[in-house]
Amino acid sequence: MSTRVSRLIALALIVATLFAPVNAGAQGPCSVFRTWATGDSLTAGDLNSSFTTAVATNMVFSCLNDYSATNAQMQTTTDPYPSGAESLATTGQGELERLRFVLRNLKRQVDNVGVTQWYIPTNRLTNKSGAGVVAGDVVVIGTTTASSFTTTTTSSYTGKIGVAIATIANDAVGEVAFIGIQTVKVNGATTIGRWLRTHTVATEAIDTTTLSSAAAPAGAFAIALTSSAGAGTVSAYLLGSTAGATAAAPTIQVFTANGTYTKPAGLTAALVITTGGGGGGGAANVATAGGGGGGGTAIELLAASAIGATETVTIGASASGGGAGTNNAGTAGNTSSFGALNSATGGAGGGGGTGGTGGNGGSGAGGSLNFDGGDGETGSATSGVGGGGGSSFLGGEARNDTRPGHNYGGGGGAGFNGAGGGAGAGGALIVIEFY
Repeated sequence: MSTRVSRLIALALIVATLFAPVNAGAQGPCSVFRTWATGDSLTAGDLNSSFTTAVATNMVFSCLNDYSATNAQMQTTTDPYPSGAESLATTGQGELERLRFVLRNLKRQVDNVGVTQWYIPTNRLTNKSGAGVVAGDVVVIGTTTASSFTTTTTSSYTGKIGVAIATIANDAVGEVAFIGIQTVKVNGATTIGRWLRTHTVATEAIDTTTLSSAAAPAGAFAIALTSSAGAGTVSAYLLGSTAGATAAAPTIQVFTANGTYTKPAGLTAALVITTGGGGGGGAANVATAGGGGGGGTAIELLAASAIGATETVTIGASASGGGAGTNNAGTAGNTSSFGALNSATGGAGGGGGTGGTGGNGGSGAGGSLNFDGGDGETGSATSGVGGGGGSSFLGGEARNDTRPGHNYGGGGGAGFNGAGGGAGAGGALIVIEFY
């Protein structure tokens, strides 16, 4: 057998392996050229057609393999500019991951709320207006039901104003735009370039008669980009905010015992401060024991979308000190937590007996900032005063005697010469709410 024939046979086998089709003779995008059978003749035309099908006809995006076959794949992103330097993609997969990263960041800037995934809409709200709305209808953020919208008949309304993107039945969920170019329903004649505000007719806007080159009047939420001779719709640029709107003052909820946090309507973000309980001070019959450690603290700024409708609040309870007339260690402080979003462990109890070791401070976890509580002081074999308790972010340390921990999460002071250790202060959780 000649070398040329051997090469042709080998090439035929390669082509048959690479381009074996599902249907004989199938052609077109995402198909192969033909099915090969034993004894078929391989011609130059066959080879050319097979390679053309593989690298040209089928080399279209719809024929390429997917990269969202699983949730993990679909959620994977890569920062294209980490630490101020380009991260270059070497595969199509890498290009997609970098584009997803940019898209997610753009959504965060435009929507101004927490965006967990690049593909999850953040502007879906429940219609609580009492009637259906259609694309272009002017709506406002609801103030009684979380993640909802309603309508207003207040002229020049100064709350958060948006526009329905599509038909949304009453009590149904749909998309609402708050920024960018959208179709807006108007009540009467409207001139291009003028500010728009809400009308006394629900779902409609009205021309303010003030050009956008002048300062925005109270209630202006959009600029007309086209004109209308009468009632109808215009193209308008939504500002994302309302002129003359006054931001609601932050509110604060403080928990010093276990409970449930309920997310208020209109919440945009919350700062959560979680502090664990302080450890109890140790006791010593002779000389001094160790002070209890302070509770740890986690501080986290959360977008409203990251907080559930309710979150379980657990507060680390007060920890007892070592009993009088003993050499017992103090009890460890307990953990405080805000649902599964952040937590803070309590301080360790102070060591008992002469020269007992001070308890270690607790630790915060899951926060944007996590702090350790202060360590309790170690006792002395000769001093007549017990070791002081460690401080927490919210509570001061106990003095170096049998006193309890101060405020929230402070460690208890140690006992001395037969006196019992001071109790550690219970933890606390503070939620500062922004609207």
